[in-house]
Amino acid sequence: MEPRKTPAGFTLAEILVVMVVIGIVSAAVAPALVRGARPHPADAAAEEIRGVLAGGRRAAVRGGMPVAVELDTRTGRYRVAADDPEAPPGKPLAEGALELPAGVAVDPPAGVRRFTFGVLGAGQGAPVVVRGGGRTAAVQINPWTGEVRAAR
Repeated sequence: MEPRKTPAGFTLAEILVVMVVIGIVSAAVAPALVRGARPHPADAAAEEIRGVLAGGRRAAVRGGMPVAVELDTRTGRYRVAADDPEAPPGKPLAEGALELPAGVAVDPPAGVRRFTFGVLGAGQGAPVVVRGGGRTAAVQINPWTGEVRAAR
């Protein structure tokens, strides 16, 4: 067998050319990946509402007491409090404002929506429908498990 006359491997120039090509392709593709990673406004709003309701469920299970979540669709404010009609109104467990994206509407558009969660996590409340940007998403509570889901 005759020894090889040409050296094996790549030259530095070849490696640099490949690195430049990879950089150019990455720069061209990166904006599309970032744009695709942002959630749709309706989905983002549904996820925001889902988070508030799931927090109310967690408070009921951890605190060992029924909890009510009130969502004011007019003002975008929510309130999480113990659900005991015989007790005097006290300090809420949590309250705040939903950060809904511009152009998103919650159905029904006006009024306070009430959701309740028992000590075992079971929940009650009608679905919340979110519309915006040509898309509709719904937030639903499983009445048996209390699992809160946002779905398109």
